[in-house]
Amino acid sequence: MKKYVIAIALAAAMLFAGTNASAQVGHFGVVGGMTFSKAKDVNKDMMKNYTGFHAGVTYQLNLPLGFSIQPELIYNQRGTKVAAPIGDLHGNMSVGFIELPVNIQWGPDLVLFRPYLELSPYVGYAVMNKYRMGNVTHNGNWDGVNRWEYGIGLGVGIEVWKFQLSGRYCWSFGNNLPETVAEVFDDAKFGGFELSLAFLF
Repeated sequence: MKKYVIAIALAAAMLFAGTNASAQVGHFGVVGGMTFSKAKDVNKDMMKNYTGFHAGVTYQLNLPLGFSIQPELIYNQRGTKVAAPIGDLHGNMSVGFIELPVNIQWGPDLVLFRPYLELSPYVGYAVMNKYRMGNVTHNGNWDGVNRWEYGIGLGVGIEVWKFQLSGRYCWSFGNNLPETVAEVFDDAKFGGFELSLAFLF
């Protein structure tokens, strides 16, 4: 699965890079919003959403037939809260990633606004971590931690003038937990909802 997600992201990025800018219309922009995530594939009653944020820059490249490609370079904070003890473990954890989502959008231009569907393969690299599980504290220590993540998002949005409001659900396929925590959470991965607002120049 990992190689397919990365291949999609790279193919979309190469298409974006190789498109003739003189024949297409592109816009730089800024993007930011809230990230609501939690660990998946574990007891859902014990896991609660962790509220983080994401912020960065974007570039929208308009293509024919209502398509556009909009890569982003963002800092994204994901995590989870443990609402009930798992054995002797309780607490929370968060990981900050530098992420490269490549948003593939389709939607009709209705003059005053443009609704769109969005498919977003992404890759990321962890640059910050904070884990507090029972007596285990794991802040800024990368021993036994996989720092790479990859996944895919699916969402909808609306573009009005230079503003874009979008919401997407993201599935992460990489396990970014330290070994001491991963043994308890087995193969848990972060997943959740992102709400974003972008402004295009």
